[in-house]
Amino acid sequence: MTTTQWDIVRRMGFGKILKLKVDEIKSVLGHFVVDRLDTKNMVIRLANKRSRLTRIRYENCWSYHVGELG
Repeated sequence: MTTTQWDIVRRMGFGKILKLKVDEIKSVLGHFVVDRLDTKNMVIRLANKRSRLTRIRYENCWSYHVGELG
């Protein structure tokens, strides 16, 4: 990931996830998302705020265009 992508992930409230070992990420992140994602409104609940998940935010963070997913 680029420095900009790391900064975006931190600003979204996921900074602690960046410190996880690669083999821990799949399980921890999966549980985190399932527990906190409101799929009806596409909002993820973070510590003290709610963050709307949009196509643009996803693409800017991961440099992966949604149209490429399938």
